[in-house]
Amino acid sequence: MIEFDNLTYLHGKPQGTGLLKANPEDFVVVEDLGFEPDGEGEHILVRILKTAAIPVLWRMHWRNS
Repeated sequence: MIEFDNLTYLHGKPQGTGLLKANPEDFVVVEDLGFEPDGEGEHILVRILKTAAIPVLWRMHWRNS
C-alpha cells in the first residue's frame, strides 16, 4: 500500500488540508422557507429531526424486496 506522505506532487504540496465528514452529526440541513409561519391557512408545517435514516430505509427496502 502506498502512503500518502510518500507521494510526489505535480505542482508542490497542497496549500490547504481537509477532513472528510463521516458521522451523522457532521451533516445538518436547515431548510429556509423564506417566510415565518403565521398559523393561518390550510397547510401544516412539520419539523422533522432525524439521524442516520438512510441505513434504516436501506434495510427496509431490502427486507421488502
